Amino acid sequence: MFLPRTRSPLCIAELFYYILDFLVEPNCSLSSDGDRGIQVQTPTPEGRRALATLARVCREFREPCLNYLWRKLDSLHPLLFDRKRGVSWINEYSCHPPTPADWDVMNRYLHRIQELEVHDAKYVFFLESINVDRSLLPNLRVLKWNTRHDDTIKYVKPLLCPSLVILDVTSHEEDEGALSSLFRTFPSGRPGLMTIRFNSHSQYNEELKESLSWALCGFKTLKCLTLNVVVDNVALQHLLMSPELEELSLVTGQDQLEEFSPPPSDIPLCNVKKLDLSLSDLDHIVEFLRPDHQKLCDVVLRLHNLELPHAIRSLFNGLASQTRKSPLESLRIDSLDRHPREDDSIYVLSLDVFKPLAFLGNLRELSIQLENPISLGDEELAEVARGWPLLQVFELCCIRCSPAKRVTFKGLLLLAAACAKLRHVGMALDARKVPTEIPVPVGSQFKTITTMKFPNSPISDPGAVAVFLFRYFPALTSAASGAHKRYRWEQRSENDLDREGEKWLDAWEFLEDERSWADS
Repeated sequence: MFLPRTRSPLCIAELFYYILDFLVEPNCSLSSDGDRGIQVQTPTPEGRRALATLARVCREFREPCLNYLWRKLDSLHPLLFDRKRGVSWINEYSCHPPTPADWDVMNRYLHRIQELEVHDAKYVFFLESINVDRSLLPNLRVLKWNTRHDDTIKYVKPLLCPSLVILDVTSHEEDEGALSSLFRTFPSGRPGLMTIRFNSHSQYNEELKESLSWALCGFKTLKCLTLNVVVDNVALQHLLMSPELEELSLVTGQDQLEEFSPPPSDIPLCNVKKLDLSLSDLDHIVEFLRPDHQKLCDVVLRLHNLELPHAIRSLFNGLASQTRKSPLESLRIDSLDRHPREDDSIYVLSLDVFKPLAFLGNLRELSIQLENPISLGDEELAEVARGWPLLQVFELCCIRCSPAKRVTFKGLLLLAAACAKLRHVGMALDARKVPTEIPVPVGSQFKTITTMKFPNSPISDPGAVAVFLFRYFPALTSAASGAHKRYRWEQRSENDLDREGEKWLDAWEFLEDERSWADS
């Protein structure tokens, strides 16, 4: 008697995929440097071996396991590898089109690839040898392209598909026509593209600027944009007023922001949470700050020119002037101008400049690295720092410090006491005298701080400094001076700075000895 044939319970795909999830780990694309990412699960080396074994168990296991194994590729090489002969069937010297047999093999895997990284130009030439009227990878969601070759950008086109969500391209092209041609294909056919990162070595090419600006104006759902190329005024206005953008990183041209003044009723950057701008000056960026109507959490400003104190204070006022608690968690300002001035007195940043920052009570990271001389005493630093109970990273580094006022070890302790969650400190410090009167309770230790950086910080007694640091910062794992030969100011010679750096190295060695003795 024959029993009726029943369907195997192993055919329940949802259940089996759930089990396979335990063999892979989530990989958040482009998250390492802050970009908006999507979750593309990829197996660990151990998980990959387990999946390969499962794929050979039975036909029901084969398809789900192959989907996981091919979701993410770090190269085109696996697609071009002839497993029978153990060699790649195409290279830069042999670019023959794929044979029908080659296509039969590749078609088993092309639809499974969701994330692709292309770094090796050797296998890119394969894309030149094919002629398809459809997307080569129909389900591709993430494409990262950086071949470090000056004639490969044209090969990106076959990989652009409607399912693409993240596009990260670094171009080394000398032929800007190829780049312009690429952008002319945007945004048609890519309705779901949410993140674009484009890095070009030709930042100021007019043809590239025109084609890129045209393409950007066509995107209506873009969430994250990172560019090192200047766009035209129309594209800039489109991006600043976009209600969809959440992350924006741009290089602006000379006085470009001056030509765009939004009316009070319009809110620029209304949904942007992360803002990274390279600016020629601060005068006009302040006009775009409407803190009560914006959601800025992370702000990075790179300044091409040395700014006067009133401009920096206006920026800080603009960021802090709101009726509700500020959502700003990270503020970083860096000077790209490395040209010393004969008269620095008009550029000195004093307490009045920094006072508005005390109202940013949600700050986790504050990094200000400017060419401006800084005149800030111990009590003055503590006055501002009391407004940062959540601060974890603090850097206030100047290339040239005013000799009138310097933060000392006393100010360092007051800062650590005010910011209980502090993990990293970087600032110019007068370490020539270790204090005997301590402004914090006896026995205080600040165990959260693990790294310190003291650029332009004179030191006299490395041993005494090591004992002090070990006593109050027992978890310290790194302390560096950051002194460099090119920093020549206050009539000090290169040899003086060399000796100063050596003393900080001695202090660190003494600190290591103190820790070893304590452990023993």
